[in-house]
Amino acid sequence: MSIHRILFFLFWVTVSGVLSAEPSQLAEELADLSPKVLSTAQQKQFQDQTRRTLRARGDVVNRRDVSKWKTIQTRADWERLREQKLK
Repeated sequence: MSIHRILFFLFWVTVSGVLSAEPSQLAEELADLSPKVLSTAQQKQFQDQTRRTLRARGDVVNRRDVSKWKTIQTRADWERLREQKLK
């Protein structure tokens, strides 16, 4: 079951309970909800996601740049690359 389905189900259960619950009962139920939505495995998976994504993007850009530099054989090639980078 995907995380989206689980979150939707929890939202639906909460909303349906809100419509039928008294205010004091609702406050108690909200206080009892756990803030931990992800399992331990999911927490580990997403812990470094931003860093890994940015690192992968940087690696792609670096490989592209290196491949451009490897095509330079003459001064004219270098000047063309320089002009492209200065734009």
